Amino acid sequence: MYEQMVICEGGQQVKRVITVQHCQAVHHVNKMVGGVTNWELTELGLELANNIGIALKEKIGINSGYKIYSSDLTRTKQTAEIIAKHLRITPVYCQG
Repeated sequence: MYEQMVICEGGQQVKRVITVQHCQAVHHVNKMVGGVTNWELTELGLELANNIGIALKEKIGINSGYKIYSSDLTRTKQTAEIIAKHLRITPVYCQG
């Protein structure tokens, strides 16, 4: 999880961006390159995504105005859906 605040002129915080990479997927344990292949998360990956969801809920709360953007690849959708469940928001999926 990586957090960045976007500050505009005058020092006011305009946006807060939190990025999360998808968690462990099948291609990681098979020592393969993921790229645009459509691998699923492993059991560990599902657990890690759940832990991230819990941590974010504690950090930013629910219904906090945040949005989740994710590619439509299975591993990224799985990560986004698990996190979104904790935050009670609906992910937005983008192609590729």
